[in-house]
Amino acid sequence: MTNLMTNSLKVVTQKSGYIEFGVFLDKTQADIQNLLLQIYYAHRAYEELPQTFPMVVELLDKEIVASSIYSTTSIEGTALESEEAVAEVLELSPEEIKTVNQRASANMKEAYDYARRESQKPDFRLTEKYIKKIHELVTKDIPHCYNVPGFYRDNLKLDVPTKVGNERTGGVYRPPKTLQDIQTLMTALVQWMDSEETKKESPLIIAPIVHFYFELIHPFWDGNGRVGRVLEAMILKAGGYLHAPFRMANYYRNHIEQYFSLFNQCRRALEKKDPNAHYPFVKFFLDGFLGAVEETKDRVIGFVRTMASRDYSLQLLRTKDINPRQYTILLQLLSQGPISKKELELQPWYTALYHRRTSRTRLRDLNKLLSKNLLSEKDGKLAVFHMP
Repeated sequence: MTNLMTNSLKVVTQKSGYIEFGVFLDKTQADIQNLLLQIYYAHRAYEELPQTFPMVVELLDKEIVASSIYSTTSIEGTALESEEAVAEVLELSPEEIKTVNQRASANMKEAYDYARRESQKPDFRLTEKYIKKIHELVTKDIPHCYNVPGFYRDNLKLDVPTKVGNERTGGVYRPPKTLQDIQTLMTALVQWMDSEETKKESPLIIAPIVHFYFELIHPFWDGNGRVGRVLEAMILKAGGYLHAPFRMANYYRNHIEQYFSLFNQCRRALEKKDPNAHYPFVKFFLDGFLGAVEETKDRVIGFVRTMASRDYSLQLLRTKDINPRQYTILLQLLSQGPISKKELELQPWYTALYHRRTSRTRLRDLNKLLSKNLLSEKDGKLAVFHMP
């Protein structure tokens, strides 16, 4: 088995034992190699799409940010009721934020914006200053008995224990408890990340491993999960990956039990000095990231096809191949997606469109759209064509 322990940094603390930072992974394993290759080709295909269109970028950003914030706050129990509710909160001014959950979502948006901006700088390197700033943004104005935004915890000073996990997800873990030990380990983590050997590794390997070590140290009183996922995304974005990094929060939420249990599995394997200790979590991450890249690629294709369909519909309106009512139907269904005829008739905009029009006119308009293949009907649902 290939062992990469030559690039390891063992740090002994005063009261919390030791942690050895390194890439404990056999990267020659077929499934790891296959996933890395699949991600490479999927991301290359994604980069070749016309995503530089300002409208596509804007739509994609808004969708991913709202979805990711909903997922990452759901994991921590501070989520709003839906992604749509998150999107609405992100449009509010600071003065309009009223609840803790609204504040948690707004904070995540600030943290994401900061992470994206900083990780794109040519000389970016993840430092403790960045980590503390992310934590400050994530937890500011969130009530907590002990947490101070941007500062590490000190359980010994307050005589309050910190416990991570539960028996259902692989057991309870007690992270380092003194400020001195936490400071020592965080400094060492950054030092290891900044080493020349670590920099040679793929960000697809380093990002989940840094995420793992950060959660192992658990340096703050509150917000560690949210901060850890942002740090993972920062490493990926600095490594050239575009929108997919922030989609990983969705993957972790959808596989929450596995997400937590694999942390514990890797932790125990590391304690046993398993040279392949990081394999379960890295494999889990790569599976999710491949899906995130593919999903992002599909969304870009969908946005571009929708834009092309709108342009074509407008062209048909200008040449009088369709009338304004039919044009409105196409635009509305492009936004709403497939809908049954009964549901269509209940839409307020559709009712207003045919106010004082006969049912014969309504039927004629629909039939013309169907006959021109501008609308299709499948399984009782009307759907708009998309430009190939």
